[in-house]
Formats: sequence, C-alpha cells, structure tokens
Amino acid sequence: MIPQHENSKAIFWKNGEPLKKGDRLVQKNLGKSLELIAEHGPDAFYKGAIADQIADEMKKHGGLITKADLAGYKAVERTPVSGEYRGYEVYSMPPPSSGGIHIVQILNILENFDMQKYGFGSADAMQVMAEAEKHAYADRSEYLGDPDFVNVPWQALTSKAYAKAIAAEIDVNKAKPSSQIRPGKLAPYESNQTTHFSVVDKDGNAVAVTYTLNTTFGTGIVAGDSGILLNNQMDDFSAKPGVPNVYGLVGGDANAVEPKKRPLSSMSPTIVVKDGKTWLVTGSPGGSRIITTVLQMVVNTIDFGDERRGSHQRAAFPPSMAAG
Repeated sequence: MIPQHENSKAIFWKNGEPLKKGDRLVQKNLGKSLELIAEHGPDAFYKGAIADQIADEMKKHGGLITKADLAGYKAVERTPVSGEYRGYEVYSMPPPSSGGIHIVQILNILENFDMQKYGFGSADAMQVMAEAEKHAYADRSEYLGDPDFVNVPWQALTSKAYAKAIAAEIDVNKAKPSSQIRPGKLAPYESNQTTHFSVVDKDGNAVAVTYTLNTTFGTGIVAGDSGILLNNQMDDFSAKPGVPNVYGLVGGDANAVEPKKRPLSSMSPTIVVKDGKTWLVTGSPGGSRIITTVLQMVVNTIDFGDERRGSHQRAAFPPSMAAG
C-alpha cells in the first residue's frame, strides 16, 4: 500500500526500500503539523493548511471528505460508561465505541461466578469468560451504533439483572456446541497503528487514551506534506449489514453508513477506581480483540491478583471464540 503513494513512500522508504529495523525515522513534516496544532489549536487541523492538504488528497484519490466536512466536525464529550465489579468502580469508553458497554456487561456476568475459586488460567475460568463474551458480541452486532443515530439500550445491556439471566444460561462444564458457532474470517495482524497510553499523575488524576488508524498504516496515504496518515475507519461501519468487516465482525443496521454518523469501534480505554482512588488504568490495541483483552486485564488483576505478573502479557481469547 505504501509504495503506491509518493507522500507516504518519501517518509517510510529509503533508497527504494522500506525502512528496516534499526533505521532512523524522523518525521519532520508531522512534527511541523503537530507544532501548528499546538500553537493554533484544533482549527489548525480542521480549518487551516492541514485541512487543505487533507481535502486535496481526498479529492485526488476519490475520497468523500471535503474541507467543509472537516470544518464542521466537532468532537463530542460523552459521559463514560460506568459499572461496579466486586467493589471496584469501572469507567470506560461509551458509544460509538462498543468497548465500555461490553466490558461492564461481561464483568456483570462474571460476577455471578467464583472466578477466584476457579483459579487463574483454569479451564473453568476460561470457559465462563468465553461464554460470557459470546453473549456480549451477539448483543454488539444487534444493538450498538452511534448514539446520535440509534437508541443504544446501554442501561439494559449493563444491568445486573440482565447479566444474571445470561449467567444462568452458562454451563461451566459444557461449551456451546460448535455447530452453533459460525466460522469467521481470521483477523489480520494488528500492527502498531492502534496505540494506547495510560497516564497517572502524583495526585492520582488519570487519563486513558486509545488512538487508531484502523489497519496497518490506515489508507497508506499521507496528506500532502503534513506527515499525517489518513485512516480507513470507514471499515468500522457495516457497509453491508450481515457481512463481516476486515476483523471478521458482523454488524447490523444500527451501524450502517449514514451522513455525519460515527462508526462503531471496540476501543476500551478503561479506569478502575477502588475506595475513591485510581487503582488501574488500562487499554489495548487489537481491533476486535480489544474488548476481550481489556476484560482479561481487569479480571486478572481483581480476581487473580495478576498485576505482579503483568496481565498485558497474557494472551487474549481470539475474537472468533468470543463472537461465537
């Protein structure tokens, strides 16, 4: 993808070859763009010279976004999804990300089981988590979308009563028959195009941020000499409801493409609070695996005391297992 676009190739290639491990990458143009944003704020990106370059690049490659679209875009501040798990307060990302709702939903289901008794990494613990995740991903396909366009029943999905009803259907000793689980496409390798960082200051103020281009290098297109890669987040919409996206996730009409609508994602920047103090700040890259990865970080640290071993190093259940 990169070799097809000269602006991108000028940054990530050298002497006709892609940069190799150990090569030095200096992003001067991106640095200039970041300086402009730091000096002039959001308008530098959405209305200034950077917007001109993005709009020009869009037009050149048949894209749909215009400078007017960029100027009209506004970030929306939303109330985080919150829940409670075994005495810990959990705060995570609200729709249009599906992550927070389903992190809380799955934790509510798991609360009906003695995970600590099962033991870290045990077959019983993994069985219960996998079955809970199947239910959550089924709900994701049916109910989740941009809340500005669809009514997301987040209160019902995150209710303890709903979780208890689901838990009653889970058999610790028997997985759902494979004949009832539809095979999905294998997820592509999730490269460093999704980044998560967690920051906590000396007073316990915490920030959890997840940022992504979607797949490797996004579109592969750098806008002019801005140094900014354009993402391919349109794949997060259900371009055709019922047909899997690049990560094998099947969406419904709630996430269909509409003007000014924001696509569904799995990003799950999450903060856990205990006794009024920040206890855990976490998140992850991983496409469709983000929800299950963050879930396991929370469960492993609370139920299994795994913070000393590093939950982030544990493998996440594959999305096909969770999606069912």
